[in-house]
Amino acid sequence: MKSFPVYFSKFNCYIKKIGWNDSVLVNSLIKFLSPKLKTSLIGIDLLGALNAYVNIINKQYNNILCLILKSTP
Repeated sequence: MKSFPVYFSKFNCYIKKIGWNDSVLVNSLIKFLSPKLKTSLIGIDLLGALNAYVNIINKQYNNILCLILKSTP
């Protein structure tokens, strides 16, 4: 699974130049997430603000990472 913090830092560099609204940015962000991360977001309410949604995604990423590390011998 690709690193969400690394992906988001690159994404954040690009969005500063674009000027899109939060709704479009959130949809663009979700489009390129890993399948595991997308699946973990099912049932979670989408928030309007990009920062709030990034916090939710990062929390889910950390949860998945912990599960992966626990299952690795």
